[in-house]
Amino acid sequence: MLAQASAEFILVITLLLFIFLIFYVVYVDQASNLVRSRERLSATHEAYALSIAMNYVYLAGDGASLEYPLPFHDGRGNLTVSGAVVESAQGEAVSQSPLLANIQNATQVSSAQVTIRNNGGVLSVEP
Repeated sequence: MLAQASAEFILVITLLLFIFLIFYVVYVDQASNLVRSRERLSATHEAYALSIAMNYVYLAGDGASLEYPLPFHDGRGNLTVSGAVVESAQGEAVSQSPLLANIQNATQVSSAQVTIRNNGGVLSVEP
């Protein structure tokens, strides 16, 4: 009788561990999906925030400038402005946002505030 009880106990414990393992694998996968989604969302917010500010300065006309604090730039990712695109990379996520006009030169933004200038229809970004 005692040997039968221990065999049933081992079977039940094995099934419980197997069920726990399944739930753990699903949890780890969902946690990594959450991290990737947050990185993608943060990169998109960062790129579009700077793009909107730059398009605003372009539409304001020649001589317009704007001291713009970057609300979503926490310094962890890369924020690059080149050609007619603002690109933000955070972790594995990369997001791009279009500009209405080309900028004067490619710029890597690393500070929390930038100055955007419109010089004759050509945008420049100064960190």
